[in-house]
Amino acid sequence: MKELVKQLNLRLNWEMDGVYAFENDDLYVQFINPHEGTNFEYVIRAEYKEDFDKWGNCSYEVYSTDLEKDLSEIISELKEMIKEKEQWL
Repeated sequence: MKELVKQLNLRLNWEMDGVYAFENDDLYVQFINPHEGTNFEYVIRAEYKEDFDKWGNCSYEVYSTDLEKDLSEIISELKEMIKEKEQWL
């Protein structure tokens, strides 16, 4: 999670029971530690700030059993989301 925060310049909004909500200038990002409700997988969700309605409606959602292995790809995908937004402007 530290690498995700660092690479995307995220700021912590809140944390509760292993669920973290972050933001940067473009995105809201949610990070959920594995538990029974996620089938013991990590969950990362993201949405553009201006499109955010609720976490269940996010345009980006990834489940991972091996976050170490998947993290660089997840970071790349989120950076691509930011880049796509910048192209719209």
